[in-house]
Amino acid sequence: MAIVEGMPAGVPLTAEWVDRDLARRMQGYGRGGRMAIEHDRIEWLAGVRAGETIGSPVAMLIANRDWASWQDVMAAEGGNAARRGRVTRPRPGHADLVGVLKYDRLDARDILERASARETAARVAAGALGRRLLDEFQVEIGSHVVQLGGVDAAAPTPLPRPLNEAADRSPLRVLDPAAEAVMIRRIDGARARGMKAVVVGGAPYAHDYIRSVMRAGDPRVLFPGYVFGRGYWELQRHAYVFCAPTEVGGTHPVILEAMAAGNCVLVNDHAPNAETVGDAGLYFSGRAGVESLTAQLELLLADPALVEEFRHRALDRARRYSWDAVADQYEALLARACVAGVHGALPEELVDPPGPPPAGALITVADARETRLVA
Repeated sequence: MAIVEGMPAGVPLTAEWVDRDLARRMQGYGRGGRMAIEHDRIEWLAGVRAGETIGSPVAMLIANRDWASWQDVMAAEGGNAARRGRVTRPRPGHADLVGVLKYDRLDARDILERASARETAARVAAGALGRRLLDEFQVEIGSHVVQLGGVDAAAPTPLPRPLNEAADRSPLRVLDPAAEAVMIRRIDGARARGMKAVVVGGAPYAHDYIRSVMRAGDPRVLFPGYVFGRGYWELQRHAYVFCAPTEVGGTHPVILEAMAAGNCVLVNDHAPNAETVGDAGLYFSGRAGVESLTAQLELLLADPALVEEFRHRALDRARRYSWDAVADQYEALLARACVAGVHGALPEELVDPPGPPPAGALITVADARETRLVA
C-alpha cells in the first residue's frame, strides 16, 4: 500500500494515470521472468472521489498476485515449524547479508521479503501522483539511459519531446541504437553470472549431431560426455539448477537423483516428468521448446531465492520415494489382481486420466527385488 500526503484537492486523477507508470516499471531488457507474473493495477482506498483528489492523504493498494504461492512460507504464526523455504546463503548484491547481521536473524528470507524489488511498485505509484500534479503546471519529467556497462550512448540534440515516449521505444531506454546493441550483448554475457552449462551424457547414434553442437557451442557450455559415480554426484551437489529436457516414459531416475541431491529442478512438461516432480520443480513447455526453456532459465538465474525455495521442495518430495514404499505398492496391486482372479482392465483409480497428470501426483518406480504375491 502507498500513502501520499500533501496532494492538494481538486486535481483530476484516474487509476489509469497511475497504472500507466506501473506498466512502464515492468519494461526493460534482461528483466527476470518474475516480472511477467505481476500485472499491476491500483485500487483507491482513500483521498480520491469522483475522479479528483479531495485534499486528504491518498491511499492506493497494489495487489501482489504471487502472494498465494508464499502464504505458508510467510505465515505470521506457527513457530520454527512454519519456516519453510529458509534462505541461508545471502545473495550477492542484495540486502540479505546486511539485514541478517543488523537484525541478528538466521533466515535471510526475513530480510529479502522486505527488501524485495517488488517494494518499488509502491514508490512508482506515489511518484505518479507527483507527476500528475506537475503536469498541471506543464512540467515534464523525462529520462533516458546514457551509459551501461561502460558503454556510452550519444544523445540527440535537441532531445525528443515527449522524452519518455521516445525512450520507452527502446528496451534499454537508450536514444542511440548503435550503443544499445552493444549494451544488449553486455547484458546477455552477464546474465548467467559466470556460471557454465554442463551437458552430461551423449548418444552413440548421433556422433555427427553432437560434434556440430559442440563446434557451435558457447565456451561457457561444457560437454564432459558420460559421467558416473562420484563425479556425477559432485555435479549434482554443486549445480545451481538441474534441467531435464527428456521425454522418456516413466519415472526418470536422473530426476529423482537431482531432487535427492537438493537441486532446483527444471523439467520438460512431459506427463511422466510432471507426475514425478509435482509442485517441487518448474516446467518448460516441450511443445514451445527453446523459447519456453529460455524464459524459465532467465527466471531462475534472476531469482536465487526462488531457486532456494525449490531446493527445499525437491528434498521434501524426494523423501516420498523409497524402495520399500515402491515394493509395498506393487505387492498391493498384484495382490488385488490375484484376488480378482479374472482378466480385465485395471481398476479405474489406477488408469491415467486423459491429459496431463495433476500437479503433485505420485508415480512409483520399479523395484529390482523379488516381488512376493499374497493369494
